[in-house]
Amino acid sequence: MAEVALIYPFTNPPRSRSIFRYPPLGLGYIASYLRESGVKVELLDCTFSGIEATVERARGLNPSIVGVYSMFTMREASMRVGRSLRDDCELLVAGGPLPTIDPAPFLDVFDVSVKGEGEETMLEIVNAGVDGDFGSIDGIVFKKGGRSHGRAKSPNPDDLVYTGPRGARARGSRQYVISIGEHRYRDRYFGADPFVGEEIVFRNNSAVWSMNYYGKTLVEDPDSDMIYGFLVKALSEVPMEKPFRGPAKFVLDDWVYLMTVKGVLDEFSGKEEIYFQGELVYRLLFHGGLIS
Repeated sequence: MAEVALIYPFTNPPRSRSIFRYPPLGLGYIASYLRESGVKVELLDCTFSGIEATVERARGLNPSIVGVYSMFTMREASMRVGRSLRDDCELLVAGGPLPTIDPAPFLDVFDVSVKGEGEETMLEIVNAGVDGDFGSIDGIVFKKGGRSHGRAKSPNPDDLVYTGPRGARARGSRQYVISIGEHRYRDRYFGADPFVGEEIVFRNNSAVWSMNYYGKTLVEDPDSDMIYGFLVKALSEVPMEKPFRGPAKFVLDDWVYLMTVKGVLDEFSGKEEIYFQGELVYRLLFHGGLIS
């Protein structure tokens, strides 16, 4: 038996030609955080097993709390998982980018919708218990007496600035940190489409270099999984001599990635674009340089 089951509802669309598949890292962070706090948790991924088999496995775990991830491309799948497990747990929680920006529709199926990062919030929900006082938990929306309740996360200066390897992330952001010797690299971004972010290099905890960027898709009803999947592949080919974004050109089947930049690492600006079958489908602008 697990206290908490976390479900990633992505499935491979029958007509999808995308070669990219991603592990549920966000839910993995939450699962690790809960386990470190002594909570029994299972992470279930629908990617290869499908929704029906995953739902059956979740029922076999008999969890008290089920958390389901959702973003725009997984909206229907996450709702389907929620409806399927509505009567098989005591508390149903939605989280991810879409519940963060639009929690209301999820409350027709789920008991609680988490806004922003979920590690600390999920632990607070677990500690409160299925019949707990959710009104004291920041960063969630829930229904009580037929009405929605909730409040934003209280501002905390530690959530807004990087304070070293144990610094907290700003609510609603994603962050990647790599440390090598006296240097530390941090990439923090907000949003999904459009999205905005900042990369900073620290030396001995002092910022010495930075880059800001803003990107978005440029077509109606974009296949975000394929566009951003191709982008990740292109960014993995970044050249050492120009480590801004990706290479000057990267081609894979019908996809083309182009990156142009003016200047050098000290001071620069540029853009990256993605074309699919000759149509411009994505653009990102960036600029930055040395700081002191």
